[in-house]
Amino acid sequence: FADHNVAGMLAVLKPMHDRMQKGPETKREISFQQQLGGELQEALEWCNKYQVSKQEKDLQHAWDLYYNVFRQINKQLPRMTHLELQLVSPNLLAAKDLQLSIPGLYRPGQPIVSIASVEDTLTVITSKQRPRKCTMMGDDGKKYTYLLKGHEDLRQDERVMQLFGLVNTLLHNDRESSRRALQIVRYNVIPLS
Repeated sequence: FADHNVAGMLAVLKPMHDRMQKGPETKREISFQQQLGGELQEALEWCNKYQVSKQEKDLQHAWDLYYNVFRQINKQLPRMTHLELQLVSPNLLAAKDLQLSIPGLYRPGQPIVSIASVEDTLTVITSKQRPRKCTMMGDDGKKYTYLLKGHEDLRQDERVMQLFGLVNTLLHNDRESSRRALQIVRYNVIPLS
């Protein structure tokens, strides 16, 4: 809106409105639609009205509504530190004993470690992109932890993990650091899409 690219703004908003038209599937989506669905629907109606009238005031009404929704969401985000799978993805919570390898562990000619289950809570990391920490239980009885990130180029993350590996080597080689078992926790960087 601020860039005066109305077509671009409407194109960005269309998938969200299309998704909302399909209806909520999880308890979290039901809550979202109950809390914000009315304002978003009204904003869509103002956008549709603008497309017919081409009157800037119609678009301004829509933008005011979208901005209000944005402020409400932005206010709630810092308090969201955990995601309960039963609320956001009951299908993932119910998935057990999958015939799917733990990401990053498949090695030809070696036994496959399959996903036995996914822990019932995702931890939201309080950083700019707010990635989610997901722990999977392998059928070997071990836990495997991953950071889930969306809409990002993971090559930089992979380089950072390599740097952390070098720092861990240096810490291990230093007698005092090694005695105190200092190390940086590293995660595998595995693009899934």
